[in-house]
Amino acid sequence: CGDESTSYAVQPPSQSDLLEVPITDVDYDTFNLLLEYIYTDKVRPDLNTGQALSLLITAGMFCIDRLRAICEDIVRHNITIQNCVEVLITAHHHNADGLKEICLEFLLSNEEACKHHSDGFKDLIGEPQLMYELLVRRKPSTATPNVVDSNGDPHRGGGGGGSSVRASPSSWR
Repeated sequence: CGDESTSYAVQPPSQSDLLEVPITDVDYDTFNLLLEYIYTDKVRPDLNTGQALSLLITAGMFCIDRLRAICEDIVRHNITIQNCVEVLITAHHHNADGLKEICLEFLLSNEEACKHHSDGFKDLIGEPQLMYELLVRRKPSTATPNVVDSNGDPHRGGGGGGSSVRASPSSWR
């Protein structure tokens, strides 16, 4: 195959030849999970929701679509009233549209519980796009708005011509 006197031995690089590449957007534990997936093609079965969200973001950064899909699936099966808003915001910011859709439906189906038992619900204030999407999808309230006729007399229901709608705080719920 060639001259036997030619040496093809591979020498390890010297310290001066090594190049350090800083990765600042990924924490140490998440990067280890990423490396574990790259080397084994598996994700730990005991991954918690927070780890799966971090790994989903990292998989997106490195364009590892299969890992991203696995993480979305893990998170999807572990959405709770306590974490639904955090998951929704993360999914929205990292273009995990399937997960975002599931979170929106979960929030709408469990709206009252989420409002009262999710610390993250207030975080939606800083997300006008998500607030808009929730509002548009929200089922209309069964409460009839207060209507004021042209004389200023309040009525419940549809009223006649010349009326304007004035919503009271009790109809906002």
